[in-house]
Parts: sequence; C-alpha cells; structure tokens
Amino acid sequence: NKIKESIRMGHTFLGEFFYEKGELNDALKQYVRTRDYCTTSKHLITMCLNVIKVSLELEHHLHVLNYVQKGEQTPDVQQDSVSMDKLRCASGLANLANSKYKVAARKFLQVSDELKDTYSDVIAPQDVATYGAFCALASFDRSELKQKVIDSVTFRNLLELVPEVREAVYDFYASRYASCLTLLDGLKKYLQYDVYLHRHVETLCRQIRERALVQYTIPFTSVVMQNMAVAFNTNVDALEKEIASLIAKGQINARVDSHNKILYGRQANQRNQTFQQVEKAGDEYEHNSEAILLRASLLQYNLVQQASVGGKAGFMKHRGELD
Repeated sequence: NKIKESIRMGHTFLGEFFYEKGELNDALKQYVRTRDYCTTSKHLITMCLNVIKVSLELEHHLHVLNYVQKGEQTPDVQQDSVSMDKLRCASGLANLANSKYKVAARKFLQVSDELKDTYSDVIAPQDVATYGAFCALASFDRSELKQKVIDSVTFRNLLELVPEVREAVYDFYASRYASCLTLLDGLKKYLQYDVYLHRHVETLCRQIRERALVQYTIPFTSVVMQNMAVAFNTNVDALEKEIASLIAKGQINARVDSHNKILYGRQANQRNQTFQQVEKAGDEYEHNSEAILLRASLLQYNLVQQASVGGKAGFMKHRGELD
C-alpha cells in the first residue's frame, strides 16, 4: 500500500506540474494513471476531480460526464456533500457545453450552498447561480420553475450572491417581462465574456424571450398586440414578426389579425374532445368487462394453467385431474 501511495502521489505531482505549465494533455495522462494506485474512496474522488478539471479545459465533455459517473459510483461519496456538489457542477458544465440546458439546469439546482469557494478553480458559487437560473428560465415550465427555483431554499441562498439574476428570475415568474428582459440584456453584456457561458448566452436569452411570449398568451383567448408590445418593451411590427415565428414553430396555437393587430387563440373543439374521451372510456370499460367475464368463466369451470418442468407454460387442465 505504501508503494502504491508513493506511485499515486508521484503521478499526481507530475499532473499538477504539467497543469501549471499549461501542458494539459500530459497532465491528463498523469492524472488518469493514478487510478490504478488508488486505495481509498477519497483517492478515487480526487482522481476523478483532477481528470474532470483538465477535461473541462480541454473541452472533452464526454470525458467529463464519464468521470462524473465514476465519481458518483464511488463508495461513501454520498456522505461527502462538497464532493457531490463538485460532481454536479462538472456535470452541469458539460451538459451546458452540449446545449442540454434542461439537464444542466437540474444539475446546477442540486448544488448546495456548502460548495462556497471550494471549487473556485473551476466554478464560483455566483456562476452556479447564474448558469442555473439562465438554463432554468430557458427550459422550465412555470410549475417546475416555482418548485425547483423559487421554492428551493438551497438554490435561493446561491441566488442571493447575484441580486440581478435573482430579480430577473422573480420578475419572470411574476410576469414582469419587460423588467426581466431589461435585466437580462444588461447581464448579457458581461456574460459574453464568460468562460463557459459566452457561446450560449445569445441562445439562452432568445429562448427565455420566446418562453415569455408563449406564457403571456396562454391565459387569453385574444390579445391586443399594442398592449403586449408595451409589456415586452418593443414595437408592434417587431412583436408581430416574433409571434408569427412562434406560430410557425408550433409554440403558440393562435392566429394573427394583422389589420386590427389582435392575436386570437385557437380554441379546441370541446364537443369533439368530449366525444373522444367518452369513446375512449367506453373502449376501456368494454376491455375490462371482457377480462372480468373471462376470469369468472375460468374460475367457474375450475380451469388452471400448470407450468411444465422446464419452466414453460403447459396446457389447460381441469383441477380435478390435477388432484
């Protein structure tokens, strides 16, 4: 064990040396070699986190997800909340890089405020709150946003570190879309230089705006587009183009009266829906009734099915013959 520990420490020191020199591929090789010499769960977690750190900088995101999974399967890691938070952060960053915003949001939202500055060489707590909030706004529906963001005590503590992001989330949930989008535009100027988010900030802001437009139209059968334009701090012509694009994508089920500038929601035919539900209920009732009658007949004539010695189902026999 002492020999193994010496070899493990040697590879770790070499990995740190190459990492500080900026030779990331050589650092990755050294960190991976420590795996065969790990003797405790703590050693395995350290190895996984070192590999993850270098792989994130190399943008080997599939490698990151593989080692996150290995780290989560390490014995006793569930009792180490800080290590679990680090693995969740790494998984969130890898999914963010792969544009899987909903998965990334769920990973960031699971991070507790115990992380603090223990992972500052990869991600700061403020960044966890920012990335989690942006991904959640872009991908969550209203109920999921309330349950996992607004009502989450642990994530709310992280949001307190970035007041602008916190206010944007609350404004979005309270349907104060003009205020929310103004805050996001201000944040976007800085996030365009963020090491992880710069490639995604435009896409995320666009998806947040589209989701806001969709949510605004849901409660109404008709919307005066002039009022909607004021709510989104834009003009009617630009808003009409955005609405038409969302209708074409199937995200808004409505039609636009371009002359009167009114958006009319397409109401489902309640009569047809009712008939379809009744027909479906009737088919289910008929199927269940036939199954009950068949079982009753089998019990009435004492018919049972006997399994053969090989484990396959045999033929039907009368219970009296079995006796």
